[in-house]
Amino acid sequence: MKPAPLQTKRKEARKKKRNQTLFGLIIILLMITSVIGYAALSNKERTQEQEFYNNQVFFKTDIGWQTQIDIDNKNIVLNTHYLPQEVENITSEGNPLLSDFKNKKLFLIATTENERGAAYLFNLLSEFTIRIQLACPIEESESEFCIENNLPIKDCEDVGFNTAIIQIKETNETVSIINFKNACLIIKGNEDNLIKATEKALFMIFGII
Repeated sequence: MKPAPLQTKRKEARKKKRNQTLFGLIIILLMITSVIGYAALSNKERTQEQEFYNNQVFFKTDIGWQTQIDIDNKNIVLNTHYLPQEVENITSEGNPLLSDFKNKKLFLIATTENERGAAYLFNLLSEFTIRIQLACPIEESESEFCIENNLPIKDCEDVGFNTAIIQIKETNETVSIINFKNACLIIKGNEDNLIKATEKALFMIFGII
């Protein structure tokens, strides 16, 4: 006696549903396995390309190194050419801290291409300052760059309760220097070391060094 057409359809529906469920479980299992495999490979690669400094982890990138800093409920990604241990030997006087620049107007004094390139790294501070403005030093007030861009003339005498100064100076001297006093940060270095000095100042500001 053949089963009724209705019973046959129910059996086929149950079988189809069971097969779909089994197929779905297989797909999920494959996805989980793939994710675990990818994560393991990724972690292995990252482990091979990371460095530590004062409990801060740095990951290798195509252009240098990257680390993340959590400050004031903000996640700051810091990209640098050098590791902190590579810039430790740069002379520094004074200790610039993030609190010295927070909630202030920050003037970046830089005129040459290399100086402006170094000053650009301080754009990270825009998360904490009122405003960042490029400026010129007094000795460059008549330069074509300063006049064409109508840049304000600033120096360390202009620091105040709501104002901070960072001046980048490219020199011919082989020794790089970081000097900080009263919300005025001056960074000096030759073409080869100016970025190193700038990055050490950033490491100091964010409490890594």
